[in-house]
Amino acid sequence: MIWIILITGIIVLFFVFFELWYRTRENAVTEFVPVKRSKWEIITEDREVKYVCEIPIINFSNFYEATVVDVKSSLRLLYKAKRPDDLNADVDIIPLHKEVREDGYWPAYILTPKTTLNVKISINLKGNLSRINEIHAGIIRLDYQIYSRYRLKNQFTEIILVTDTHKPEQPEPIEENDFTIFPIKTHLLSDIDDVADVVENYTKEFRQKGDIVAIAESVAAITQRRYRHPLEVKPGWWASRLCLLIPNAGSLSSRYGMQCAIDEVGLGRMLLAVKLGALFKLVGKKGWLYIIAGKQSELIDDITGTMPPYDKYIVLGPYMAEQMVKKIKEKSGVEAAIVDVNNLKRVFILAGTEGVDKNKLTRCLVNNPTGNAAEQTPFVLIRYKDNK
Repeated sequence: MIWIILITGIIVLFFVFFELWYRTRENAVTEFVPVKRSKWEIITEDREVKYVCEIPIINFSNFYEATVVDVKSSLRLLYKAKRPDDLNADVDIIPLHKEVREDGYWPAYILTPKTTLNVKISINLKGNLSRINEIHAGIIRLDYQIYSRYRLKNQFTEIILVTDTHKPEQPEPIEENDFTIFPIKTHLLSDIDDVADVVENYTKEFRQKGDIVAIAESVAAITQRRYRHPLEVKPGWWASRLCLLIPNAGSLSSRYGMQCAIDEVGLGRMLLAVKLGALFKLVGKKGWLYIIAGKQSELIDDITGTMPPYDKYIVLGPYMAEQMVKKIKEKSGVEAAIVDVNNLKRVFILAGTEGVDKNKLTRCLVNNPTGNAAEQTPFVLIRYKDNK
């Protein structure tokens, strides 16, 4: 009897230690990394224009191989007005390795540990090319399968293509008693843009010493690719329940928005924020959930919170905001701030250079001159009249 108990115990211990060993094995991802893609190159041929870039698939594992089984691409174009019938578009995706096939078939390709496969994406526009500027944006979706010793995993990523980067006609300045606001209309910004370069390009012809640029926080985040498609978010047990405690108007009222907040600030802090926030609300004090959870939880914009094509994504708050405004000042010479402004006369300044008077800037922005809809004015330039 003792021997049976001993042998059973040894077997149980073996399986326990084997399971612990298994759970500590590396499970690194293999995926497309859009943030590392090249800039779009425009190639003009006979009756055809191509937008071409390269994007890597990276195996982040230190030990294990992964196979890129298949990649399929699709393209959706957004137009500024009615879709033209005489302009056609398609997309090609080509692996940049020796096994490229002319028929477009994707051969399964093994990525050894810590290696990269570069893939060329080509958006092909044919027909009446004079109407290309009527395209507002393109959304390229890449659906792909990764096969590894853990599982066959279906994944996807999306990339934004902006075809029209010409300077649009600028809105009229907004005159106030002691300051002037210049809403700056830009091309549709994407994660291929650098905010400092955009400010430099759109203000160089009229900016003056003492001017301040105030950039919308959601736009700053978009240029950092700080946005997630809901299908990329995996809501956990807590997110699916905590979201029910948030009013409908809040971005954390969906399990996807709540999971993004938990990913940003941590589950422990979010649980504490929900608990104390509820207690403060009982005594008439609102907003403490976000104060305790931290600013990143409040900066999240759920889907529909930004203009197309980003209205289908959950946009997070920007990171390294202080470094961003510092870079803007170094590039253009103007003072800079990243701000969160809404139509409820609420202004929050995330970061500002030393020359920014936050009280004065708040007073200038309280009427939300950048707007919250499709104005496409991601930042404003403010000029105090006593600086002339």
